[in-house]
Amino acid sequence: MPSSDFVDSHVAFLYASQTGNAESICYNIYETAVQRGFNATYNVLDDYAKFGFSELRTIVFVVSTTGDGDPPDNSARFWRILRKATRSDKHAYAHLR
Repeated sequence: MPSSDFVDSHVAFLYASQTGNAESICYNIYETAVQRGFNATYNVLDDYAKFGFSELRTIVFVVSTTGDGDPPDNSARFWRILRKATRSDKHAYAHLR
């Protein structure tokens, strides 16, 4: 079981991918988390409403853009919601490239 105060024992791994690359990477990270004792879930980004997105503390997004930086088709609903959302200072964010 993870021992850090900064990471919840439940981690949601969400992917969005047009060609499958981000999906594969996300699944590999998810499998590693499960092997290390995390209670993890793995879902496509557009399924965010199925698992209580607003109640999750630790979420890993793996997303690859398509075309000229457009979001993948399987993230369109989530992207619309995200653009309308307001940022809360209660949450920490990180962006890795």
